[in-house]
Amino acid sequence: MPTYYFRIRSDQCPTGADYGSDLPSRDEAWRELTRVCGDLTRDACHALKPNSAWRLELLDEGKKPIYRVSVFGDAVEGKVAG
Repeated sequence: MPTYYFRIRSDQCPTGADYGSDLPSRDEAWRELTRVCGDLTRDACHALKPNSAWRLELLDEGKKPIYRVSVFGDAVEGKVAG
């Protein structure tokens, strides 16, 4: 079974941290990525600052990126909510 790695990155921690998991396929790895992302997004958004980003990446066994889910906090000046 291949090992996939999950890397969490943010502007506060640009190098990220890798966590390995044995999963049967890329499809299963994607499902796990989105599940983990859903679990972590709340905390990530609480720590997000304007003009910053948080990313969760899925890497293959050679630690090359396959998928990435990103959350951005952009300050848009002069725009009125509404």
